[in-house]
Amino acid sequence: MCLRNPKRIRTGEPVTEDPTERFTIKVNIDSMFNCDTDFGQRFKDCMLEAIDRYNHITFLASKLITLHVIRLSQEQNQVLPFSDREFQTCCNVVSRSRGEDQGPTPCRDGPLRITLDLLRSQLPADYVLPHREGLTQALTWASINWIANVQVDVCYHLSQRLERWIVLRLAADLAQQIPEKCLWSIASRMVETLVWKEKAAFGRARSLGLPDPIPPNYVAPATLDDLLGENVVHSLQPPLNEVSREILWRLFTEEILGSIRSALPLCPSRFRETSA
Repeated sequence: MCLRNPKRIRTGEPVTEDPTERFTIKVNIDSMFNCDTDFGQRFKDCMLEAIDRYNHITFLASKLITLHVIRLSQEQNQVLPFSDREFQTCCNVVSRSRGEDQGPTPCRDGPLRITLDLLRSQLPADYVLPHREGLTQALTWASINWIANVQVDVCYHLSQRLERWIVLRLAADLAQQIPEKCLWSIASRMVETLVWKEKAAFGRARSLGLPDPIPPNYVAPATLDDLLGENVVHSLQPPLNEVSREILWRLFTEEILGSIRSALPLCPSRFRETSA
């Protein structure tokens, strides 16, 4: 069970702290109930059934929103603005409101309904969606935790994952054999051009007594040499041939910038602005 600030959970105050300020409580469910009594055993069974439904709903919601993001990106070159509301909507449309309901909650979002139909087409014809009766508050917290996890991924892990992805793509796509250390140099430099070093910028500003800076507007490199920088270009052995240069430039301009340009430069405060 992953929680935020425990005081704010008790008082119901809004959560505004950094998403990394969380902690984990590990609980053995058998220790929570006195299963020696009939009432305790029944209550435990009820809790286990609710946990199973919760896990089922959040799993389907995660699949749905991931598929939705991919579909919008590939078909419409559109970036979905994230908040906990989107995930909570997904939880609703992949579940029934009450146990006696025959079908799931209708989806009123047109684009999401298309994605939902795609997801349902992958499920067995007799697949029974879970109901969320009694889980409203739990799913609300699940939605808040989901967006917090997304924020952590974007703010702190996306650049690292992007660097690894670039190395794998270059190893597979380049029209020549390049040593792995050179691939990492290229990937590191490419990602460096996408990231604004926010902590360093804040530190410099505060040391000079200046106001906190805001994320700058992203300016894309004009050429491949501008992208890689003189040091990387001269360190590559063997040098990139023309075909490899074209592949590398197309990877950067079409696939990377084409997918995340609206969110650049990558930095924590930039993410909070674009997802508000």
